[in-house]
Formats: sequence, C-alpha cells, structure tokens
Amino acid sequence: MLDRLLVGADSYEVGIGVVVREFLGRMQFVETLNELLPWDEKQCAVSPGQRLLALVMAFVEDRRALFRIPEVYARRDVELLLGEGVQPEQLNDKALARALDKLHAADAKRVYSTICLRAVEAYGVTMQRLHADTTSVSVYGAYDGEPHSGLEITYGFSKDHRPDLKQFKLGATVTEDGIPIAGDVFNGNEADQMWNQKLLDWLDGWLSREKRGETLLCADSALVTTDNLERLSSDGFLFVSRLPHSFAWADIARAEALHGPEDLWQDVGQLAPGKNKARYRLRETSGDIGGRTYRLIVVHSSSLSDRKGHSLLHQAEKEQEAIERTGRKLERQTWSCREDAEAALGEAISELDPRFWDTRQRVEAEVWEPPRRRGRPAKGETRPESTIVYRAHLELGQRRDDELRDAQRWHSTFILITNDWKRTPKELFMAYRGQATVEGAFRWLKGPVRTSPVFLKKPERVEAFGYVMLMAYLVYALVQRAVRSALPPGEKLEVEGRKTDRPTAQVVLDVIAHAKVLHVQVPGERLRRILLAPSPKIRRIMELLEIPADAFLTLPYHNSA
Repeated sequence: MLDRLLVGADSYEVGIGVVVREFLGRMQFVETLNELLPWDEKQCAVSPGQRLLALVMAFVEDRRALFRIPEVYARRDVELLLGEGVQPEQLNDKALARALDKLHAADAKRVYSTICLRAVEAYGVTMQRLHADTTSVSVYGAYDGEPHSGLEITYGFSKDHRPDLKQFKLGATVTEDGIPIAGDVFNGNEADQMWNQKLLDWLDGWLSREKRGETLLCADSALVTTDNLERLSSDGFLFVSRLPHSFAWADIARAEALHGPEDLWQDVGQLAPGKNKARYRLRETSGDIGGRTYRLIVVHSSSLSDRKGHSLLHQAEKEQEAIERTGRKLERQTWSCREDAEAALGEAISELDPRFWDTRQRVEAEVWEPPRRRGRPAKGETRPESTIVYRAHLELGQRRDDELRDAQRWHSTFILITNDWKRTPKELFMAYRGQATVEGAFRWLKGPVRTSPVFLKKPERVEAFGYVMLMAYLVYALVQRAVRSALPPGEKLEVEGRKTDRPTAQVVLDVIAHAKVLHVQVPGERLRRILLAPSPKIRRIMELLEIPADAFLTLPYHNSA
C-alpha cells in the first residue's frame, strides 16, 4: 500500500519557511499587515500580508533568489508556507511590487514599528539596554526621480566602500538581545548625526521619563554632539557612547591616563573565551562639556594596541621609503649658491615632516667641470672654466622607537562618555561592547541581494523593500535569541563541524533548511503531507525553537477571496 502511495510523490524543503512563518505568526504578522495596509479583500486573491511574508521568507532563505521568486516558490510547498489556495504564479514580480507600494502608502516606518512592538509583547523582550547604529546599502541604477518626492537614493559616505554607487541608508535600534524595536530607511546622503536627532525624537515619545532612567542607550560616536549631549541629559536619557576626537576632552582624558599614576588603571582582563583574545584596562575620569559633568572612561585594548603597532610600523616603512627617495632626487640636482641648496633641503624636510625617523642633512660644495666636447678644439677656442656648485644631501638616520611606542600607546586607547553615575566602569564598557550586536545585524542584512528590476523601479519601492529587509532581520534576531535562551547550560550544538553554545541564527537556519515534507496524492482524496523523518540535529532545533511537527503539516491563513 505504501509503495502505491509513494509513486509520483514529491518532497519539498520547507524548514526555513516554516520557521519564518511560525515566528512571525506568533506576533500576528500577516493579520497586522492586512489591518494596516490599504487593500480590497474582494479584489485580492492573496493578501498583501501574505505577499510580504513571501518576500521575508525568500530574503531569510536565499536573498540571491529574489531575482526569480515565482520560480523559487514553484519548488516550495506554497500552501503550507503562505496559506490555502496560494499558487506560485500569484507571487509574480508585479504582484509583489504592488504589495511594496501598499506598504509604502501605509507609512512603512509606522508599520514596522508596530510589528516590532507586537514582537516585544509576544516574546517578552526586555529592554535594559538599547543599541542604535546605521549603515549604507549600495544600489545599481540611475534613480533620477524628483529628489523631494520620497527616499533620496544618491551618493554619500559609503560604509560599503563603494563611493561610485548610489545608496540609501538603514538605521536600527535593538535590545541587548539584538531584537529590533525600531528601524528606519532614510536618504543616502543624510548624516548619522541627523539620524540620531530623529532617533531621540522617536524615543522621546516612546519611552516614559521613568523608563529612560532605567534603560541605557548605547550608540557610536555619531550620537555625541553638543546639542545631543544637552538633550540627552535634560530629557533624562541615560547613554554611553564613544567620545569623538573633535572634543578636547578626548585628548585630555587620554593624556591624563597615559601619563598619570599606573595604579589608577583597572585591569578587567580578557572578556571573551579563547586564545589571544583582547585584554582590557579601564581608567575613569570626568570632564565638563556644555556646563555639564560627564564620566569619561579611558579604555586600553591589547588587540587595538597590536593592530596599531603593525599599522605604525607600516607607516614608518613608508616614511623611510619617502626619505630615501627624496634623498636620491636631491643628490641629482645642483645649485649655484649655498643658500638655494639649503632652502631646497629645508623645503624637502618640511614636506616630508618625518615623525619616526631622524635625518642627516648637509650641503657640500664641489667643483663642476664642464664636459669636453668630442673632437679637436677649433682654432682659437678656449675651454670653459670650472665652477663651484652646491649639492644637498639627505640621509636616513636612526628610527625613533620611543616615538613609535608612544604613538602605539596613544592609539591603543579610546574614550567612552556617559551620564550614568550608577553603573561601574566595567558594566558601562560591557554595555558599549554590545554595539557588536547591531553591527552583526547589518553584516547579515547586507549580504549579496539579487532582486527583480520591478522591485527597484521606484524609490518608494526601494524604501519599502528596505523595511522588508528589517522585517527579515527581526525574524533572524528572534530565532537567535530563542535558540540561545533554550539551550541548557553545558549543552553545545554541533554545527558546521564544530560545537558551540552560542549558535547564530544562520547556522540554525542552515540545519533546519533540510527539513522535508512529502506530498502524497491519492486519487479521489485530499493531498496528504508527511514530514519525512528529520535528523537528530533538525529534531533538536525544532525542540529549541518550540516548533511542533504539526507546523509542517497544517495550512495557515484562510483567504476570504
């Protein structure tokens, strides 16, 4: 009987899609989008919420495949992932583009914030710390539309190191677990300082004054401007950030730490497991900026010291080459008076401005004999007289190793600024190190993306698609938080040939991607789905993510059309 059933049966890999559907389903993702987006239930066979869910699934699974989404879903169990009656051809480029248009029309930023807040409620996300950061996303294409009609896709400072491409920018605010609570898609040439001002506007309306006194805002140095510092303190926000070099206190605090008593440093040691990891020391002081006193924490990093040491040695090598090259050039020239030679030598030294090398300079006089022409001298011809010329010499001296060591010490430190007077320096430093959470999010978001030209035809769709990217990261962050929280102490997952107790969402998704559902069609009966026996790794991932086997067999969402 079983052999007869399996004839012509097809299997589908649905693991990642089911994970995305389940995690977003717990926060009513599709229902929320259908409630907030403008659409006509009678005219739409597939709701905009389901279409945007399809985009999020495709982005999480394989962003390179966005170029041909209907073909991708032709190889997936579409009804299991998106709902009864949904067919791959209903997910064509134009239909998905219309869903993006609806998202933009509904105020995509507001919609995304609503989704994030529902995730906070559904998953019990705590917010003892918030981390904020931005990144740029480079795009191909002209995008010569009206500059004030919406998102400006234009040239700006590229964090992708692609100044030749136009770009837009993403901003995100996440919790200590990396769960986003807000996101923004904004103009490609907008300064991060301006975005941070808008972030404070948003937080002002979202966090009560009591909550501001409990939640620590962590951000990079773009947060720290004179105006922002005044607003942070006057509005009751607690923050920790990196003090930019443009503030005089950055140099003052560093100089006091490096040239002051050694016993004022606090050795916090190695904070990450493993060999050759960075060791840290902290020294606290304070400084007045804009009439307010702030705590300043000087951080010394051994790994930063090593990196700067190599960089400074390379700089010294370049300086050596420049001195030797200039010396050879000067020796090929002559001057008719000593003053001119000395002036040329002084100009060369001034231009080189050597920092890590001593130099030896001298000007010598020598007799210049005019060259004798070939052949017999003409009758009455007199030989030109020799003259005195001057030649400048520039030679390499000793390397200034003391200067190198001092520069390495100086550059192996950075300064944190905060108005939090309760947390210890170590706690504040650990909080700031959590910035890697949002930076890691951006690294995952900015992998190679191949999309249909229809998606990117208009800046409005690009903006909406930026929020789809942020929705995909919301799933990624929730999956990572869930698996790490559920993993018992001492247990490690074996992934990619190694064992880890802090698996990333990506390796978890890579494992569960191979979960398969078998379609069995018996004439005269409804299609039957069978979850093929998952491997022990897949079963363990399902347990940690609290995804039951029924999730691979039960159809979600019933269309009203």
